[in-house]
Amino acid sequence: MLFQPLTSIKGIGTRRAETLGELGLFCLRDLLYYAPRNYTDYSRVACACELKHGASAAVRVRLTGEPKLARVNRKLNILTAACCDETGKLTLVWYNQPFRKASLKIGDVLYACGRADTARGARLLNPSLYEALPGIVPMYALPKGISQKVFRDTVRAALDACVNELEETLPEEIISRYGLCSLSSALFELHFPQSAETLRVAKR
Repeated sequence: MLFQPLTSIKGIGTRRAETLGELGLFCLRDLLYYAPRNYTDYSRVACACELKHGASAAVRVRLTGEPKLARVNRKLNILTAACCDETGKLTLVWYNQPFRKASLKIGDVLYACGRADTARGARLLNPSLYEALPGIVPMYALPKGISQKVFRDTVRAALDACVNELEETLPEEIISRYGLCSLSSALFELHFPQSAETLRVAKR
């Protein structure tokens, strides 16, 4: 499976495979060794009243108002949704993502994760929504047309498909002497770390 083409993964057609080829990614093994450029830590819940301008944050919110879509011009539309947590009000803002409107319902309780903007009240810009706290989220250098979510799902599928083919490249003696984790664990934690400590061990 390691050297199967990217099109062997569900959701990756010829066009997306060609786009990923611009990064030098052609087979499943290439995906496994394409490391995230950085990570966003959403392992802790922040309060709406304590958001810091420009910082990434995860807030457990309840949607309190009907989402509103405003078309500014042909190239820009803005979707907003009023919500709150136990400490105050918060507005979720998406740019050019009108498709999200249909999935937002008053009363929904979700984790909204995005960049805070406190210049005009408490807002989260282009947040991702989760039913559970997502933890540490990898962020990749990607070409236009491939979203972070699509790429993360693709990497997850590649890891699941190849887990039984990841053979150790170091002698057991070396692994034991230096307290190294297995290759499969290193690759899983590199892309989907459980904590800052497991990520440190994987990078090592």
